Amino acid sequence: MRKQEEVRRKQKFEFQKKRQEKEEVRREEDRDRQRQRDELELQRRQEENQLRDRENDIREMELQRQRANDEAERKRQESMAGQIRFYGEALKHSLPKMGLDPIEFPSYFASVENLLSLSEVPPQLQSKLLIPMLNESSKSLLAKLPKERLDKYVEVRDYLLREFKLTADQYRERFRTAVKSLTETYILLDSPVKDLFLYYLQNRKAKSLEQVIDLLVSDRIKETLSPACLRHVLITEGSGWFGPEKLTEVIDTYYYYVLLRHNGSKTYIHTYSHTLKYIH
Repeated sequence: MRKQEEVRRKQKFEFQKKRQEKEEVRREEDRDRQRQRDELELQRRQEENQLRDRENDIREMELQRQRANDEAERKRQESMAGQIRFYGEALKHSLPKMGLDPIEFPSYFASVENLLSLSEVPPQLQSKLLIPMLNESSKSLLAKLPKERLDKYVEVRDYLLREFKLTADQYRERFRTAVKSLTETYILLDSPVKDLFLYYLQNRKAKSLEQVIDLLVSDRIKETLSPACLRHVLITEGSGWFGPEKLTEVIDTYYYYVLLRHNGSKTYIHTYSHTLKYIH
């Protein structure tokens, strides 16, 4: 009986011991899982902190870059304003105001460009010095230009010349009729007359010496024509111009058909000089 009791106690002890061991294993496993969860949570928080730190660093760098840009822009504006005041004061009594006659605009711009060049005005300041000197019509036209084009002198000049639609004939006529005013010297007449001629050549796209010669010869031939024939030639030319060879062909053809109308179907045997005399 005692022996059986001893066996039961021993079995009970063994059972309790195994249960305790299992419980300890379970608790250890729970502790391991908790440690893993804690480690993962710690890693997640560290990564979040690192990400937040990087985002803060990026924002700080952007703020610093923006502050640097703002400071550079402020200094640039102050520098530009100072430069404009400096050059504006230097050119106050020499930079001319723009007149009202569009035909004089090429000479005006040439005069302005000479002054800007002599004064070594930086390109980024030239339009800012020019615009206050323009007439009201020109200023109104410039209201249509975007700011980036307004900042460029060449853009402003070319835009105004296009808008006022100065024609080749206007340049040529003003070149031919240019005279010295009573208050001018002939030295002062030289530059505007030259500018008118150069703008006329530019408008006619006469760049080479041969093209300039052809243009002058064609112009001289047109001066000999009757109003009716000249009108026919100008209509045929359109916006361009004919060289002497093409021009004389058009003229001869015109006079040939005029003679046919006058003389019926007579064979065309008139010389060019006789035809001119006959029509005139």
